[in-house]
Amino acid sequence: MLRALRGRMLTSMQLLDISRQLMSLPESHMDKALAAMADFPGLLPAGLLRVMVFSRWAELNPGAAMTAVASAKLDTITGEMARQAVAFGWMERDPRGLAAWLRDNPQAQMSGTLATAIGLSPHLFDRETMQQLRPVIPSGYY
Repeated sequence: MLRALRGRMLTSMQLLDISRQLMSLPESHMDKALAAMADFPGLLPAGLLRVMVFSRWAELNPGAAMTAVASAKLDTITGEMARQAVAFGWMERDPRGLAAWLRDNPQAQMSGTLATAIGLSPHLFDRETMQQLRPVIPSGYY
């Protein structure tokens, strides 16, 4: 399905349909989905579709998603969007797991992006967890 999209302009309805399909992929298909889009040009819709894959991957296996983002050859904008997608995908499925990982890995490469995501979504966390995360969340977010 994805290879057939290369170079095509998509309607909003087509993009929504593709998004629904991407967000229901099993973990075993994540590498294949990214490979199918590896040479898609441009930020839209290629970057957006890649970001969706990373978000879905983080819902299913955050560690694998972080590894994939770190090794992906993405432009600067898409790379940052992908890191944010991992953070929000993980947070959507397992906010406490994300908080625990960040607490245990404050110096890791992804920790700044994850901390910012938590700072933007404090309503997902109880007061005690937010107090524990306070040292790693950027100022102004809590």
